[in-house]
Amino acid sequence: DVYKRQVQDLVEHYEIRMALEMLAVEKAAEHFQAQDAPPLVAILNEMYTTGDAARYVELNHQFHLSLYGLGGRSRLLTMIEELRNASIAYNHLYAAADVPKDAERLDREHREILAACQAGDPLRAANAVRHHIQQTIVHVTKLLEQGGNI
Repeated sequence: DVYKRQVQDLVEHYEIRMALEMLAVEKAAEHFQAQDAPPLVAILNEMYTTGDAARYVELNHQFHLSLYGLGGRSRLLTMIEELRNASIAYNHLYAAADVPKDAERLDREHREILAACQAGDPLRAANAVRHHIQQTIVHVTKLLEQGGNI
């Protein structure tokens, strides 16, 4: 079944991303400095207020990669960027369909990731990223089940 394979591939893709992004955010939390926060907060503020799905996806990508970049692991960052780019179609599908109604939850999840880094708490940051990506898997899988095509 093509649909079932597509969903399995999607879930596997996000599981791999989750493992790598959890490691990346742990490193970011370990290296986080107070001056790192304002540009990230500015991205989150724009994400929250934009009504443009394509812009939201772009800002979301920028937030995560900027944050993970603080960990100083360039090879890890490159791998994550490649995986995130590979799932961009899913992100656009999700943003167009669900971001408007999920804006509060998404904003809370992103701000928790940032707060954990600001607190210098790698475990809390990793758990926040795990939760965030698990929620994305749930929502994107649901969209596919409702007939959203990639």
